[in-house]
Amino acid sequence: MKAILYLLAAGLLFATVVKSQTTINLQEGEVVTIKTLDTLNSDKNAEGEIFYLEVVNDVIVNNKVVITKGSKATAMITKSIKRGVMGKGGELEFSLDYVKSVDGQNIKLRNPSAGVQGKSKQTEAIVGAAAVHPVFLIMKGKAAIIPGGTIYSAYVEKSYQVQVQ
Repeated sequence: MKAILYLLAAGLLFATVVKSQTTINLQEGEVVTIKTLDTLNSDKNAEGEIFYLEVVNDVIVNNKVVITKGSKATAMITKSIKRGVMGKGGELEFSLDYVKSVDGQNIKLRNPSAGVQGKSKQTEAIVGAAAVHPVFLIMKGKAAIIPGGTIYSAYVEKSYQVQVQ
């Protein structure tokens, strides 16, 4: 008799847990606000390097959290050109990969315009070399830098069905 009561109680508990899960449609184009965790620098970070960003706010759909604040988003540096001589500034670009939803799915993100160029000093270098001395031609531009804490709006690349409590 006790065994039957335990089985019945377990069945009710399971039914409650299963019933409390809801499927939410996370739509393509939903905004995910993210920020860089570390400073990126065209003189230090290389093409192909993986780095992480962090979700700034919970992503909420139909009053349910589908992506949690603090979740890590994965990204990769797609272009990194060091600053150069003759005042040429560096360049740095990255593409977003994914962030995890509350049910563990990899949610593919679409890039905002994610890149930066260092300040060019080419004009100063050429004018300085012509007017004063050729040593100005070895003058370097600025590295491209994306400071830690830089905030971007990323977008969900396609629709997903997310299981939430």
